[in-house]
Amino acid sequence: LTGSVEAANSKLAELRQLAQSSPGVTSSFAQTLFAQFKAVGGIADESINKIIKSIGKLNAVFTLPNAEQFARNITQIFQQGFERADIKEALGQVPIFEQLIEQAFGTKDPDKLRKLKDAGQLTITTWLDGLSGAIANDKRFANVTESIGTRFEKLKDQVLTALAPLGESLLKTLGPVIDSIVPKIIGLLDAFAKLPPGVQEAIVAFGLFATALGPVLSGLS
Repeated sequence: LTGSVEAANSKLAELRQLAQSSPGVTSSFAQTLFAQFKAVGGIADESINKIIKSIGKLNAVFTLPNAEQFARNITQIFQQGFERADIKEALGQVPIFEQLIEQAFGTKDPDKLRKLKDAGQLTITTWLDGLSGAIANDKRFANVTESIGTRFEKLKDQVLTALAPLGESLLKTLGPVIDSIVPKIIGLLDAFAKLPPGVQEAIVAFGLFATALGPVLSGLS
């Protein structure tokens, strides 16, 4: 993220909003991937935002082991001329990746894709936009929902974001309290996110998380 402080803050706010409205995307996820794609060069912000949302959907469905590596991978596939080894690496995280390529470009044949690239009919932007479009239009992703773990990651993002605008004087007053409470809240969220989905569901169903969080939040009263 480059440019003036105002522009950087505006972009961070935009990425936080994108994360809140996109399944599988947290603020840190969005910021890391945005910086990664921006560094490639020649990709408009709109296209980057779309591919972040799309990778988020894949993450929500397939629980990507390494979303950053997957983002690097799909960039490398284009840059290296659709090498089979690069495509196989993507398939390791997203088993339907070749299907998405075919849906986007009418072929998954590396030779045909290379010819499109060599003819100038396929650029890094149209490559990413094509993948984004295939994911957006794929009925298998129509009802993608957020995992409970990701929801709590987003809640953690919201807690940190909500504390950011506090003025200097208010922070001096509340600083000791905030310093003691925020790590506890984040610790609870981190511990919850690491639990198996079934255990998470049970904790939410029985209200045990709220019970655990209550004494922590009472420190603010």
